[in-house]
Amino acid sequence: MDYMYGGDSTVMIPNVANVANGQFRKVTVNSKADGLPTGVSPDDVKMMFGTRGALAIVTCTGAAYVLSANGNLYSDGAADSGTNDLLWHRVSTAVNTPLTNVVAVRGTYQALMALTATGEIYTWGNGTRLGNNTAASDRSFATLMTKPTGVTPKMIGMTTGSSYYLLGTNNQLYSLGNNTNRQLGDGTNTNRNSWVTVSATNTISGTTYTLGANVVWISPQEHDGNAGYAAINVLTTDGKLWAWGSNDTGMIGGGSSNATLNPTYMPGRTTGAYDATRLNLDDKIIAVETGGHTTLTVKQCTTRFGYVGHKIRGSMSNNTTDNGTEQTYTFGATSTLAICGAITAPDLLNLKICQGLTANLANAEPAALPIGVTGIKWWTDAAATIPVSNPAAVGPGTYYATFDGLALAAPCVSSMTVSYLQSGDAGYSNCGCYKPGIIDNGKALDTKVGITALSRAGTTDTDQWPMARKGGWIAMEAKTKGFVPNRVEFDNTTGNPVGIAVANFVEGMMVYDKTNKCMKMFTLKSGDTSMKWHCIATQTCPD
Repeated sequence: MDYMYGGDSTVMIPNVANVANGQFRKVTVNSKADGLPTGVSPDDVKMMFGTRGALAIVTCTGAAYVLSANGNLYSDGAADSGTNDLLWHRVSTAVNTPLTNVVAVRGTYQALMALTATGEIYTWGNGTRLGNNTAASDRSFATLMTKPTGVTPKMIGMTTGSSYYLLGTNNQLYSLGNNTNRQLGDGTNTNRNSWVTVSATNTISGTTYTLGANVVWISPQEHDGNAGYAAINVLTTDGKLWAWGSNDTGMIGGGSSNATLNPTYMPGRTTGAYDATRLNLDDKIIAVETGGHTTLTVKQCTTRFGYVGHKIRGSMSNNTTDNGTEQTYTFGATSTLAICGAITAPDLLNLKICQGLTANLANAEPAALPIGVTGIKWWTDAAATIPVSNPAAVGPGTYYATFDGLALAAPCVSSMTVSYLQSGDAGYSNCGCYKPGIIDNGKALDTKVGITALSRAGTTDTDQWPMARKGGWIAMEAKTKGFVPNRVEFDNTTGNPVGIAVANFVEGMMVYDKTNKCMKMFTLKSGDTSMKWHCIATQTCPD
């Protein structure tokens, strides 16, 4: 056996090749290069499910197959052996009687369950229960289960310890089986041989929240092989998260690590002021997945996924190998995540510019837009009501963006900042120095002094040069000529230019030092007691 893994959750797959652990790879099964059962091609597969020690697939024709190291999961009557562990087995209700019309298979390393197109559910494996008040039993063939009266299933799932979940089309969740870690959500730790209805209330700061016939998604912990990690997360119609069962290593949030929890509203949230990098009571959750020691969530308007529980081997996707525990959800230390159909806000970059220049907000936008998004809209306020007049030329400040093309009652808004480059910032050395132009009450005044090589100084044509160049202290222009200041040799003993009398030095005088190859100014530098000639080497705008 080799392994594929991420974080704590592990999936074993048979493979005759000797490939290093922890790598995705192509699998050959029974000499079939695509790794699929005989007669099944990749185009035939519509679902695949993996847990520790087993893979299951469902085909477009409704057939289910299992590849497992647990003989009771074969479900076709084959003897449990190392050889048969390396073969696909057609899920059957008896010898030579395949189960048909299958639409989904879920489960754990101990037992599996299947949902058919006609709304029937079957189970097989170790410690299975049928929901008819009979005791747990090992079953080597798929066996029909009893459903809650009048309920049509739309989702099924299991957690370790052979605990079952059935979500009906009525949005009510039902549970059955082992309840050692309170994973059934009925407020007890009593095992159940018949289905129980999951319901609960939590009161927080005087407001009561109810879990009942409002469940739209379930994510039980199906993948880890430890029965002590039995837990489940669910989402409700209003985008809220509930979780219960094992909180080993803080895997579902909810405070005390390693405790067992009854159904808890928005577990793993921050209890302080609103924090965009954490889970808040008012957040809307749009996706959840329960792992071995972890839970991942996605909340509306956020492009980074939330993480709680055991972090190990880079499981937070934050480019670290830290081994520790996140007791409350963090959204700020994980990677960005794009989920098809998920409503999020643009993932923006902050921009820095040189003094006196403007920024183009297009440079802060993501490289690619989600499906259905036609562009980015820019705003000057967090409520996205005041548009930026010219996004291609903005000054320092905070700007807000929303996706264009999404019909939302309340848009998802993200923010970024434009600021000036400071000394020490990358790119600062490429900045020039800029002073404001000559203005009066916000109006740029005429430039009165000019030097031109274009033979138009003092002319009276409509150009009125240099007055047409508004806001300048002095204007200089030429097409083929450069500005050349006085060039003199310097005496490095005295530090003075050769040929200019000391009595003629004037504060602010500039010459080009031919000896030391730099432009020099006669001025008082910080720390000096008298004026000297200094190379102009630092970009700045002193008063």
